[in-house]
Amino acid sequence: MAKTEQTAQILVAGTGPAGLIASPCMAEAGFAVTLAGRRCRHDRGTTALMNPALKVLDRLGIWMTHAERRAVERSCASSTPPAA
Repeated sequence: MAKTEQTAQILVAGTGPAGLIASPCMAEAGFAVTLAGRRCRHDRGTTALMNPALKVLDRLGIWMTHAERRAVERSCASSTPPAA
């Protein structure tokens, strides 16, 4: 791995869900941000995001397009809830 020297106002250590959300939020606020951590990879696990986090991602323009969001909403609305 090549070493590079960078100057940042904020260093976010960790590429988990919190680091991946915190970094663009701080960059949007005008800070120079460096995100440091392992390369993100698809691990086939599930990460649940609550509505406030989804709203932040949407505000940053990195969530779903309107068409994608509507498709998810239609899918959820048409799902039959499990029997109690």
